[in-house]
Amino acid sequence: MDKLTQREWNDVAPSIINRPCAFCGRQELISEPHYCVVGDTDVLSVTCSKCGHIEFFDVDGLRRRADEIDEEYCEKGLR
Repeated sequence: MDKLTQREWNDVAPSIINRPCAFCGRQELISEPHYCVVGDTDVLSVTCSKCGHIEFFDVDGLRRRADEIDEEYCEKGLR
């Protein structure tokens, strides 16, 4: 099972946990990621602490976005 590095998670976490739950609309997604495999795809899941809704994210897609964010930070001299 493929997982994000701590740096990758730190880069994408704000865009995941700071959004409202798709079901209840509350901004209460738990910030601790959990990993599993769905079909043949490695996924990261986060849960809403209010209603229990689980959201899944493709690990490869998150990794690509984290690399884009890292590149932006490096270009701006923030890393």
